[in-house]
Amino acid sequence: MADTSPPRAVSDEGGSAVGMLMALVPCTVSVAHHILDNAARAVGVSRVLAAQTVMGLRHQNAGAGAGDDQARGAVRAEIVRARTAAQTPPASPTVFPSAFVLRQHVNHLRAARRRTLAPPDDAVQRAELENCLYTLCVLTGLRSAPAALAATEAYLAANRLQPSDSAADTGNPRGGHRK
Repeated sequence: MADTSPPRAVSDEGGSAVGMLMALVPCTVSVAHHILDNAARAVGVSRVLAAQTVMGLRHQNAGAGAGDDQARGAVRAEIVRARTAAQTPPASPTVFPSAFVLRQHVNHLRAARRRTLAPPDDAVQRAELENCLYTLCVLTGLRSAPAALAATEAYLAANRLQPSDSAADTGNPRGGHRK
């Protein structure tokens, strides 16, 4: 029998937890829902309790019982699994856009992550973060947001300005070359 349930909207149940997961992993809405479902299934609790556990990670609840510890462990394990999943390099060498374009996009992504963590239940912020993650995946040619972010940061680190390209050598106070 086919699944006739409507697709999950960005503002679906556990919205705060979904936004929190999107910013922490980083991941898309669907991956955040999978993290919640898998963590809940692993310890035999409801999805709502798994979402509350995610929010508890942020606030570091002190009065946690044994069940809370199990749920917290399951959520953390799923976050680690999501961060490390599909981080295999692409089959063919990826052609990256210019370092400038990637740097701008990574800065935009970091700002979106910060804004999503502030009010994690804001559907507009989660949609902006998902758009940033999707664009980064497209730019890098990778399917996993954590892998795309890691590859981009490695590429940017490898392509930082060398001492010979500094502003002192070019006479331009902003760096780069004179026209």
